[in-house]
Amino acid sequence: MVFNRDIFLMIVGGLCALIGAVIAGILRSWITSVLQNRRDAVETRKQSINAVWEWAAKGRQERFRQLNLAGVDFNGVDLGSVINGKKGADLGLSNLKQASFESADLVSADLALAILVKTNFSRANLMGANLAQANLEDANLYRANLSRADLSGAILFNANLVEANLDEAVLTDAHLNKSVLVGTSMVKADLTGTDLTAANFAGADLAGATMVRAILSGAILTSARLVEAVVMRAELAGAQLVNSDLSGASLVKAHMVRADLTGATLIGADLTKADLTEADIAGAKAARVHFAGATLVRTDLTGSDLTEADLVDADLAGATLVRVNLGGANLSRADLVSADLSGANLTGTILTEVMYNERTQWPAGFRLPPEMVRVDGARTALLERPGKPFLSDGMKAA
Repeated sequence: MVFNRDIFLMIVGGLCALIGAVIAGILRSWITSVLQNRRDAVETRKQSINAVWEWAAKGRQERFRQLNLAGVDFNGVDLGSVINGKKGADLGLSNLKQASFESADLVSADLALAILVKTNFSRANLMGANLAQANLEDANLYRANLSRADLSGAILFNANLVEANLDEAVLTDAHLNKSVLVGTSMVKADLTGTDLTAANFAGADLAGATMVRAILSGAILTSARLVEAVVMRAELAGAQLVNSDLSGASLVKAHMVRADLTGATLIGADLTKADLTEADIAGAKAARVHFAGATLVRTDLTGSDLTEADLVDADLAGATLVRVNLGGANLSRADLVSADLSGANLTGTILTEVMYNERTQWPAGFRLPPEMVRVDGARTALLERPGKPFLSDGMKAA
């Protein structure tokens, strides 16, 4: 059989044309579908936005879940609770990234699990709103009213909460790393287990707040008010608490290594078994404070008022207690090895079984009572450090 090249080329050309037509048809169909989907999405978005505004105007609809409302301007909109005890609008699971709700009414609104990244809630009323597990990273909540709102598990990284109202709000297990809460009111707020690493609470009011197991490492609490706050077992390593008011607060077993409490008020506070190693508590007002069993190794308490303080079993090895007022304080069984008590007031101080060594410095003219115990060296935990010399292990009663 003779091969006919022309017929072969004609057949191949026909097949290529057919395949090309099929592919072109598929592409046209796909492009048409994509464009239609985009038009549908735009139309759905318009309808969603109109529906939200209609609800705001007439209160006729309550569910707007899983909508895409990113970047929409809802400034001043009223989506709050209405009469007859109904709740506000339901926007749970919706995408509201970079939307704006400035001065909006969102009382009792449901924004649980919503995407609120960089969303503007400045001066908005979110009282009683549900923001559980919502993503509010970089959100603007300046002067927003979030009293009694539910923010449990919410993400608020780097959020702006300056002068916001979070009284009685629930923020359990929320993440507020590097958030700014300057001047914020959080009276009786629940911050149990909340991550507040490097957050700025300068001048904030946290009176009566619950902060059990909260993480406040490196947080700024300068001039903050934590009167009667419950901060038990919290992580406060390196926290700045300069001039803060912790009167009556409970910081039992709190970890406050190298925290700065210069000039702080600790009157009647409970720091039983707290770890304040190398913390700065100079100039503190701490009358009747409870430091029983606390670790105050190498802590600076210069000039502090510890009148009638409870320091039973406290570890003050290497601490600086220069000019401290310990009048009427109880230091029974406390460790004062290598501590400096120069100029301290020890009038009426209970020193039963207090441990000290030759490096312990006493006020001029102070006579050591016989019930104290002299030891030849510090414990293993106080091994010599650069600039902080201590004696080696080995204790002997005087």
